[in-house]
Amino acid sequence: MALTARSFSRLALLCFKLCHCQELTLYGDTECTAVSSADFQSWDVDDAGCATVTSESGTRYIQFACVDKGILQIAYPEAGCKGPVQEKLAKPWKWWLAMADGECIFDHLEEAYLKFSAPPPASLRSRVGDCDVHFATEKFEYRDAECTDMIGEVQELNYASSGCLDVTGTGAEEGGRSYRVGTKFLCQGGHLMHQSYVDYIYCSGESYRTSTHTWAWFQAYAKGQCVRDLHSRLYFKLTNEMPAEWTTAVQECKDARVGELQPFGDASCKGETNASGVREWKDVDDEGCITVVQSDFSHPIYKQRFRCDESGDEKKIVLEKFAGNSCKSAGVFMTPMSSYSISLSSWHEFQSGECVEGFDGAGDFVQLVGLTGNDHAKVFVGTLACDPSWIQPTKTGINEVGSLLQNSLSGSDSDSSEDPEIPQDGKAIAVDSTPGTALSVSIALAASLSMCRGR
Repeated sequence: MALTARSFSRLALLCFKLCHCQELTLYGDTECTAVSSADFQSWDVDDAGCATVTSESGTRYIQFACVDKGILQIAYPEAGCKGPVQEKLAKPWKWWLAMADGECIFDHLEEAYLKFSAPPPASLRSRVGDCDVHFATEKFEYRDAECTDMIGEVQELNYASSGCLDVTGTGAEEGGRSYRVGTKFLCQGGHLMHQSYVDYIYCSGESYRTSTHTWAWFQAYAKGQCVRDLHSRLYFKLTNEMPAEWTTAVQECKDARVGELQPFGDASCKGETNASGVREWKDVDDEGCITVVQSDFSHPIYKQRFRCDESGDEKKIVLEKFAGNSCKSAGVFMTPMSSYSISLSSWHEFQSGECVEGFDGAGDFVQLVGLTGNDHAKVFVGTLACDPSWIQPTKTGINEVGSLLQNSLSGSDSDSSEDPEIPQDGKAIAVDSTPGTALSVSIALAASLSMCRGR
């Protein structure tokens, strides 16, 4: 017959009289005043540090030990903590100190705060001893993007070896369980990768999980700012900045981008940008296909292009996004996984680096930052038919340049035996080209046009 809360309380009281047990209670508040569950646990700790834990769900035998400068909660099948080990759970150091001292502490496995009725006996620490646990920073988990609604402690981080971070924690990132893993940030092919390993000392073996992040995300994370976790979909931040030696291995990724799309919540784009929402443009090919990296679980890396849509009453610019590593298949532009329309007026403002309304879910308002030179010009390859202002006669001779651009788009040949020169502010601009390639000429010319237009 199942025990009621009242009968179980009586049993717990009898236990206290017979074995000097401690009662562990679950609470719903940080002060451990509001009981959240009638499932009380009775802990009877022997001189060897083995705790016999009795509750409505049965009896367990638990012991705590210090292993590799970390705390393990070890479960056994027999009284006295004998028999083969059933389970090992890594526990954060601060959790252990609070729990062993009888203080109120949040436990992710119980999804509640817990506290003993009285501090447990010192024998509970017998296999822990003077465990030398130190960590450089902590990571806390939050429900909101401002990191104001804290869920509880998640991770304690320390530097292990060769760029490997020794991470102990509990929480949603590893499915709500307690864990100790190794993680490493590294730069591969210009992409910032975050890899997780079973080995928490050297990060050796095969990574069991890999995430791709933007440099903006990593920079905010390393500085202790609020960022989004890709796996739990929650938010977190460090209690202090990462030590410099933790970031040296990824410095080559710092400049591995040609521009970025920054999201803002205000129409002036003067407020604080959301680092988790930044989209970095890694490169632009000669046909305007852009490699984009974002801190996103489903599509961290994708391709996109801007093109002119002349259908309908008004021309407009269309942003097309492609899954995979190309905008084309067998030489033909593929069907995009998504597309977004942009008015010509918004497009002019956007490509000039002005603040515009978000058009693809990146933010309420967005701003293109850092795109210059040939990369800036390449973006226009598919949009020139929609933008006649590029080919209007001006005092700088742009109509002649526009003619060359139109020829390159239509596929006609262009004489590239000589480097064209475009006067700008009284100075000649030499444009390098590849013989026989009209497109390379047009891109270089468009780069000069970009500078003229911006004046």
